This record gives sequence, C-alpha cells and structure tokens, in this order.
Amino acid sequence: MNLRAMWMTAYTVVFILAGGTDSWVGTVASGQDYSSVSSRKTKACTLLVAERAAAVKIQDWTQLDKIAQRFITLCSGVLEDRYVADAHGDRSDAHYKLGNFAEALDHANSCIDLFYFATFCHTNKFMILAELGKLEEAKKSFRTAEQVITHAIRQNQLDVDNADNEAERDLYRTIARDYQLSSRTVELYRPLLGK
Repeated sequence: MNLRAMWMTAYTVVFILAGGTDSWVGTVASGQDYSSVSSRKTKACTLLVAERAAAVKIQDWTQLDKIAQRFITLCSGVLEDRYVADAHGDRSDAHYKLGNFAEALDHANSCIDLFYFATFCHTNKFMILAELGKLEEAKKSFRTAEQVITHAIRQNQLDVDNADNEAERDLYRTIARDYQLSSRTVELYRPLLGK
C-alpha cells in the first residue's frame, strides 16, 4: 500500500476511533461541528475516503477520478477544505497516471488553491509541468514546493505538539509521513529541476 492510500485509510480509522459520525463533534479531522442533518453526508464522505483508498491501492485510476469527483461534489462544505483538496489531489494523480496532463495540472492547481499545505499537489504540479515540457515553470513550481514542504513540516510539528488527544496526534503523525514523501519526491527531481 502506498503512503497516500495509508494516509486515507488512517484518516478513516481515526474518524471511526474518534466516535464516527454519531458522536464526532469538535472533530479530530475537520474541527467542525456536525448536526444530525449533516451526519448522513459525513458518513457518505467517510465511505468515499475508503473507496478512494481502495482505488489507489489497486491502481484503478479511472475509478479514482470518478470517486474523487463524487467526494468533491458531496463533501465540499461538509468537511474542511483540506480534505476536498486531497480529493483534487487524487484526481490530479489519476489524470497524471492516465496521461491526461492538462487535466492533472488543473486539479493540482485546484488542490493548492483549497489547501496550500497540500504538499503532494505541489509535487504533482512540478512533475506534470516537467511532463508537459514546461521546464522553467516546473523549476519555479519545484522551488515553491520546497518552501511549502518546509513550512508544512514545521506547522505539522506544532500541530502534533499541541494536539488535544492521542487520536489527533496520530492523525498529524500520519500527515507528517505524507510530507516526508513529498520531501523525498523533491529530492528525486532535484537533479532535473533544482538548478
């Protein structure tokens, strides 16, 4: 299982451990207060996170795109923007893997617009720009990604340190692993774009 699939699975598990949709108020993952009216949507969003994780694990990029689109449509306004951004990141990944680079770039940009610390979207962006042969833009995006990753890692450590409970700390530790993966991606592309 790749790190993205593990992160989405951990998000779902932390959500369930935190009491699921029936008792999840002041939520670990979103910080929002859920009423019983939005409880059904929250449950559906949680299921879609699990479905996205499964699609990533089995590398079904077409289905990942469709599931992520459903998540964006249903869960915008229900969960924090960072989780909707993650779905745009999945759509970016799916289109990248399918060779639809222009569409992949659009979703990477949407992801970044929603949640600037979505480091995987910054790395996707410079990889896509490189695939499109836009090396100067890719280099600029690479430098931005480096800086965002540094800031995201620092902020995430503060979040770990100030977490209210162990489930929240575990969630931030899982996010830290995603940031570390983004950092490794930067290092892989440094010979091509880091000059």
